[in-house]
Amino acid sequence: VMGYPELLLMDMAENDPHRDYIEQIKKSGEKAAVIVKDMLTLARRNRPAEDIFSLDTVITDCLTGTEYSKLRANHPQIKYHINLNSSAHNMKGSGVHIGKCVMNLLTNAAEAMPGPGQIVLFSEPCRVKTGDEAAENIPPGEYIKLVVADSGIGMSREDIKKIFDPFYSKKKMGRSGTGLGMTIVWTTTKDHDGHILINSIEGKGTTISLYFPVCQEEKRPVSEPALE
Repeated sequence: VMGYPELLLMDMAENDPHRDYIEQIKKSGEKAAVIVKDMLTLARRNRPAEDIFSLDTVITDCLTGTEYSKLRANHPQIKYHINLNSSAHNMKGSGVHIGKCVMNLLTNAAEAMPGPGQIVLFSEPCRVKTGDEAAENIPPGEYIKLVVADSGIGMSREDIKKIFDPFYSKKKMGRSGTGLGMTIVWTTTKDHDGHILINSIEGKGTTISLYFPVCQEEKRPVSEPALE
């Protein structure tokens, strides 16, 4: 579906009256491919994942990839502040799925800002203690904390309750995404025995914090294929 329109466009004049129709077919194919990728990500959950890796390394790989470059190009009015401090600690699971989770958080944050704004992404080791109000309902222990905060439109309490539901979105239909981005964040975090906290104020922005258990085992190289 995507290949044939590209071949047709190569031999079609710029002023051809049918060019717009072919381009629409190509764009529809691209959107369908993105939806299939997200559905495959959800379908592959709960599989054994024994890679041991640094969250900071996964994030760095994301920030040097084409998806992040495209995000910045599509939202040039946004400033990004990155601060990674968890390289000395490892976690166990799927680095590919965690990378997808990071990019979904960044994309969701960028699209929550219709105008200029900023996104803060940072990681750090942390210890959750019994009765810790800042980490309510998270069992005590050692964690790697990933935070993505934006200065966007924020969410109401009702929106927060629905944010991880499949295909729930406050965005204009057809603008971007598949409606599965935050569902993938939720399932990926839970599959890694992690926890999610959300703090949002309408008109001021949203902060999403993910807590992943620290792995004490020695690091092993990632051996799984990319999600294509």
